[in-house]
Amino acid sequence: MSNSSFQFANPSQIKRAKEVLHLDHVAVCRGYTGVSGRRGLHKGGCESWCCAWAPDHSFLAWSAGHRMIHLIPWDAKQPKKHDPNDTQGLGGRQYHIIDCGEIVHSMVFGHSSNRIHKQRWKRQRCDITSLVLASGHPSGRIKLWNCETGALLLEIMDHKDIVHDLHFTHDGTLGLASASRDGSVKLWEFDEQGDCNLYLTIKTNTNHAFCCRWSPNRNYVAVVGSIKMALLFVLEDRKVKSRLRLEGHHHDVVNCDFSPDGALLATASYDSRIIIWDVDNRTQIAELGHLYPKPGLIYAGGANDHYVYSVKFSPEGTRLASVGDDGYVRVWQLPDMSDPVTIAAVDGGRCCSFSSDGQLLTVGTSAGSLCVLATPRGGVCSLMHMCRSVVRSLVTTPDIPALPLPRGLHKYLAYKENSSDDSLAAGKN
Repeated sequence: MSNSSFQFANPSQIKRAKEVLHLDHVAVCRGYTGVSGRRGLHKGGCESWCCAWAPDHSFLAWSAGHRMIHLIPWDAKQPKKHDPNDTQGLGGRQYHIIDCGEIVHSMVFGHSSNRIHKQRWKRQRCDITSLVLASGHPSGRIKLWNCETGALLLEIMDHKDIVHDLHFTHDGTLGLASASRDGSVKLWEFDEQGDCNLYLTIKTNTNHAFCCRWSPNRNYVAVVGSIKMALLFVLEDRKVKSRLRLEGHHHDVVNCDFSPDGALLATASYDSRIIIWDVDNRTQIAELGHLYPKPGLIYAGGANDHYVYSVKFSPEGTRLASVGDDGYVRVWQLPDMSDPVTIAAVDGGRCCSFSSDGQLLTVGTSAGSLCVLATPRGGVCSLMHMCRSVVRSLVTTPDIPALPLPRGLHKYLAYKENSSDDSLAAGKN
């Protein structure tokens, strides 16, 4: 750890996030007999590559390494997790430890607004309930799990290499995007009979696609990968209408996330930086660093010891969390992001995820453990920000100048309230 990890403040001057819970796979499993699948505490690959919260806060999923997923019922009001040895469950929800049979590289919850019946796999009839967990694996397989029982529902096979990332749509239709080391992104859907159909394969023309994200309105799919790749695919009628490149990183881009209103996209790179983009104009709104002074091109493009692995927007859209190589977890606050407002020391952080209410942040580590940090907002979201979120979910950046509002509000709607640039013109095509 080094003071050069921050631009202006020393680590001692920044508020520390309180650790609510620390989970270790071996400690949790000791004496516990309810492991779904083949039991084993020392399977290959100990890293925790992913962690995820259910949209309704009912479950926390933790990839604990050793090919295992912990599916943990969570009480959002207390908050507390369910004890795996408690057979009564938490509100009818049971703790499941699932042996996936291979390393888990990606994981995401999906929820369906309509119950889908008659799902068939291996000639067995099973239902996809309102909440499922999808996991991605080195074989190229995607596995769907029943959160209620911990049972395997379905295997999807089309990728030729590691499935690095998975993401469901936000609208409850269980539209799934998957990004793979084979360089492709695939879009899947479930029909009324419960069959999973691949309807679009997107070639990225690079070796690795590390992360993919649906925009909230499903108009875009963002994809990041090796060799500085950051792309926006514009979708129309279930096809790619255009392919837009975001240029600014100097190393592999490994993670990305849309803001809840879809106006911003954050990308995290091994070059020690996070760039926040205006999605419509494809211009940079802000740049967040994990290393100061900012490294030169040669150092940024090499082994700089300040890789950024994960970036996530909070559910309300006013904060951003990032995890990197230097041993710090950072929480940044919009719009002033010169230095993070909250930090926590977590060795070997590899992934992070906000809870659905934004009050907790989970961090998975290279040792396979999971840290749960308290990250309260510190107050109610401002009315201005809530109004901006609603407007930006409907209005694109090029349309903002036409709104009958003062110029100051135009800049605020464009997330440029701290910028001296008065231009809101559309970006280059």
